[in-house]
Amino acid sequence: DIRMDPRNSDVMYVTDAWAGAFKSLDGGKNWFPINNGITTRTGRSGDGIPVFCLSIDPNNPDTLWAGTQFASTVFRSDDAGASWYSMSRGILEERMTIRGITVEPRNSDVVYLAGEISSWEWNNGEALPGVGLDMTKGAVYKTTDGGQNWKLVSDRMDNAEAFHLNQIAPAPDGNLYIAGESGFVYRSADGGENWDSLEPGYDGSFYGIVVVPNGSDDYELLTYGLRGNLFRSTDKGETWDAIDS
Repeated sequence: DIRMDPRNSDVMYVTDAWAGAFKSLDGGKNWFPINNGITTRTGRSGDGIPVFCLSIDPNNPDTLWAGTQFASTVFRSDDAGASWYSMSRGILEERMTIRGITVEPRNSDVVYLAGEISSWEWNNGEALPGVGLDMTKGAVYKTTDGGQNWKLVSDRMDNAEAFHLNQIAPAPDGNLYIAGESGFVYRSADGGENWDSLEPGYDGSFYGIVVVPNGSDDYELLTYGLRGNLFRSTDKGETWDAIDS
């Protein structure tokens, strides 16, 4: 992930598993590590820092969230990355990858994370091959107390051979959207408890989804694919138009 402080475009963050998280104060010309308090380690030598994703709280950009790869751990920083502390209570899996963390606009206590569960964790220790990758399941966790406790709200997102969840996108009307690597977009109208499967009509991988507000509760959805394909929906994901390829 590459993230930019909304107050100052010279302040940037980047993740680089397994080297952890880094920060720049000069628009990316120079970088320094910000891993103080991130205690998860991995790799053959035991010194890899598997930070996989990083998000900035839109309500308070000094608050950062980081998720790890194959470790099921979440870390929070309240001082713009100077220090971190673990916020993983309630996560059930032992080796889940945190692919994306999203803070609800106007309420920093409500945070969602999108997790990827490898097949060996849910298939009695045996790996199941997908299309060139491990066959995974998706899980969505939610906290309503700023990360003190997490609750699994959905683990039924397994509609593809090599499914990966990406960043959760909240919409002004309360809907949540997730783009998946299977060519699906998922929508929830009840805070992640249940999800509808939407099909933009793309035979490939989606790597992200963005909500574009148009005032009040009106908005557009943009999702982009592996081959540079861009799709737009103006009716909450019911229909999609390909606008670039």
